[in-house]
Amino acid sequence: MDDVVVIGGGIIGASAAYFLSKEGRKVKVIERDPTYKNASFPLSLGGFRRQFFQKENILLGKFAKEFIFNISETLKTEKNPNPTASMVANGYLLMFGPEHADEQYKALENHKACDAGTKNIKGTELSKYFPYINSDGIETATFTDNKTEGWIDPFMFHAALKSKAIELGAEFIKGEVKSLNEINAKNNYLSRRLLD
Repeated sequence: MDDVVVIGGGIIGASAAYFLSKEGRKVKVIERDPTYKNASFPLSLGGFRRQFFQKENILLGKFAKEFIFNISETLKTEKNPNPTASMVANGYLLMFGPEHADEQYKALENHKACDAGTKNIKGTELSKYFPYINSDGIETATFTDNKTEGWIDPFMFHAALKSKAIELGAEFIKGEVKSLNEINAKNNYLSRRLLD
């Protein structure tokens, strides 16, 4: 019997399989479309950032950055000795008009508490840093310029996670789960939308 069955092998399912397998758990991942052509992750920008409101998300963003920066070592496998996610660490710029500025000022308190490394400027200062942006209607902006935010190729990242999870003992199979009663495992983890 498997310790955990993960339903859905996209980016969340592959991540769960990797981290659980790394801890010595016996993991099976059931994915109905192993080409992932209808999955959301290959269509996304693949952004990683820490500019969030809640501390938990900020800390998760910091963890993600460290993990992504170490992919070449962490996700190295015999079959893929040089994994990459084609990272571009150009940062993020978030701008806020007067109607959302107060919420962002509160978020900045959490950024500071979590040592997020974000910078905050007034809208009137925007052209000093980003001369190509029209600052009309912008009250405040936050950004990073220290390579702590950016984007990756999500398909390459998924492939590296999946490959490492398999090397660690996870099993990925093609299948479709219509009922949780079909699963014979100590724990089930749904990484896909709720079952029909």
